[in-house]
Amino acid sequence: MRELKCSNCSSNDFKIEHGLYVCQNCGSKFVPDGNDPLKEIQRLHDRMMEKFIKDDYEKALDLSKEVLEIDNTDAYAHAIRGGCELAFGIKNYNVRTIVESFENALKYAQDDEAEDIRAFVSKQMNYSWEKLYENDRYLENRIIALTKV
Repeated sequence: MRELKCSNCSSNDFKIEHGLYVCQNCGSKFVPDGNDPLKEIQRLHDRMMEKFIKDDYEKALDLSKEVLEIDNTDAYAHAIRGGCELAFGIKNYNVRTIVESFENALKYAQDDEAEDIRAFVSKQMNYSWEKLYENDRYLENRIIALTKV
């Protein structure tokens, strides 16, 4: 069996946290097969966006959840999750999940991605805010705030 070594500092001192190997020397995180989680997230992002663009919302939602298991602060995964839930909404609105996903996307967006995230959330909300509001009036202020991003 191959010994796991950190690709950043060469340490072999790891603990498992939330399904990831975390280097105790430098804090780098790795998925169990030893791959760099950033590469894994990028691979999942590519597939997630491809599925979302092709209207395969079920698969895109699954992929967004996989990303969020690795990094719960991933703005794109939160945005896609909200978009997928919204696409399912005609049949079964889960308004709280949609609103929380879009709020988290905006909250966690880094400077270089903030404009893309705001544009995506704005577009999604402009098409659907009235339906969201009709289905959950308790979230009125949060829904209205999302329409103004």
